[in-house]
Amino acid sequence: MEFKPINRINDYAFKRILGSEEGKEALISFLNAVLKPPPGQELHDVELLDREIDPKYLLDKAARLDILARTVAGALVNVEWRRSLWETPAFARP
Repeated sequence: MEFKPINRINDYAFKRILGSEEGKEALISFLNAVLKPPPGQELHDVELLDREIDPKYLLDKAARLDILARTVAGALVNVEWRRSLWETPAFARP
């Protein structure tokens, strides 16, 4: 059986890798790399939260976030994946 590599820019793969308990260590590393907290203030743990946001009013739309997490300090972190960036010529594969 031949295994094909996972396309890491795929929305499903992104959520599956970083938005699961199994991928929490990768999510923390990703957040520290992107947020660049000062030395000693790096993230060491996050709590993954429900990604569904119910409408507040009858005519409002519901929303589903890619990844929603809470830091130990209580800050909410919403990570949204946008594939269109990777489809620009600068990121195009040869």
